[in-house]
Amino acid sequence: QVRRATFFIFDIFILLRQIIYAQWYLTCLMPLRRASEGGLLQGEEDDVLVGAFTEIHQLVFDEEIADIRAGRTPNTWISPDSLDSLTRRHLRESFRSISSIQGVVDGEWTRRLK
Repeated sequence: QVRRATFFIFDIFILLRQIIYAQWYLTCLMPLRRASEGGLLQGEEDDVLVGAFTEIHQLVFDEEIADIRAGRTPNTWISPDSLDSLTRRHLRESFRSISSIQGVVDGEWTRRLK
């Protein structure tokens, strides 16, 4: 009985965390969409940034849920050694894409907003 109640409390906690993250997630994506609509991001840049953000966000979220289920304090730090090679490769590519777009926008933002 106590064990079921404990799992129920964890399920409620996880559900609440998902709701909070969903709201935060949408709040973080709105500026990217506005930047695209305003001409600051061009072509597929906004889709690439949204994809990278989504991938990183999901990775951190999954790790936090695993921490909660294991009875550990949730933490946003993830050891690269704990990731499989495919996930590390995707993460590196996301960081490269973000860096590349930042470099382009940094050099062209005044021209893009005209």
